[in-house]
Amino acid sequence: MTQALQDLESVSVSLPYEQAYKTLKSYEIKIAQGLDMATAGYANIVALSGKDEAIYGGAVRQARHYLAECDRYEQIAPDESIEALREEKSSYPNAASGLQIQPNPANDVFQVRRKTSENGQWYLYSVSGKLIRSGIWEADQNTLNVDTHDISPGAYYITAHFDSGVVESDKVIILH
Repeated sequence: MTQALQDLESVSVSLPYEQAYKTLKSYEIKIAQGLDMATAGYANIVALSGKDEAIYGGAVRQARHYLAECDRYEQIAPDESIEALREEKSSYPNAASGLQIQPNPANDVFQVRRKTSENGQWYLYSVSGKLIRSGIWEADQNTLNVDTHDISPGAYYITAHFDSGVVESDKVIILH
């Protein structure tokens, strides 16, 4: 790996897309060597992910895959602030408003209360639609505690699908 990195660094490039590819490959090799993200050049990956694909090529799209979820979200919605997310209510289509989330925004744990008392399942999704966590919601369990210690800061949707076909959803913000 060290030799591959030295070989890569010795290659001279002149075009923007060549430099972008070199930056991306250098980061990949350093991560494979076991370096942490910051030491491997995460700041360069963040910068590359914001570049114009027409100039910097497919390395831009590849760089976005290495971004932490909150950084990727900033790429998708750069004008949306945490303050705006705090004020925003759920925009989940066709959702009933039967869930109550406390605290919201959350730091380490949030609770979800519901009005119905029936069996169902719950899902926590990122704003990009990735399933983060899920579980069963028993009829006698009116409050659900969700631990967020291992979840990246950002905006998420919690959705509950009950046996009667009712779907309830709301947005939750995780800070840390």
